[in-house]
Amino acid sequence: MSASQSADSRAQSRESAPRQLTGPERALLEAMILRAVPGGGEEGPTGADRDRWLGMLDAFVVSGECGCGLCPSIELELEPAPDHPSGGERIVLSADLADGSALVLLFIDGGVPSYLEVAPFGDDPVGLPASEQLTIGE
Repeated sequence: MSASQSADSRAQSRESAPRQLTGPERALLEAMILRAVPGGGEEGPTGADRDRWLGMLDAFVVSGECGCGLCPSIELELEPAPDHPSGGERIVLSADLADGSALVLLFIDGGVPSYLEVAPFGDDPVGLPASEQLTIGE
């Protein structure tokens, strides 16, 4: 899926039996929580927000994977599910890959990370990047 199609990414998701994050998925999610910033000049999350999201890392499971065939994007859920209803503000944190091949987005819905997207800029498939490949605001 190209970056221009990222808004439709969830429509192409394949649901799967929940599974644990892999080590590389967890490392990328952690790097995005720690370093990524919102696009479009929006105000970034506070340090307390980032600390709260980091505290959730062990509770995340992968509940779905993108079905586009070009990217390793994943849906995230907390297990056990939170008691409060979902909803509220959406924050989208972003980073680029140093080689310029993709955009990485972390969607946070209602205060909880919900989707980690790796959106290629072309029609060539991309793999899950290592956290060291991220460039933030550069």
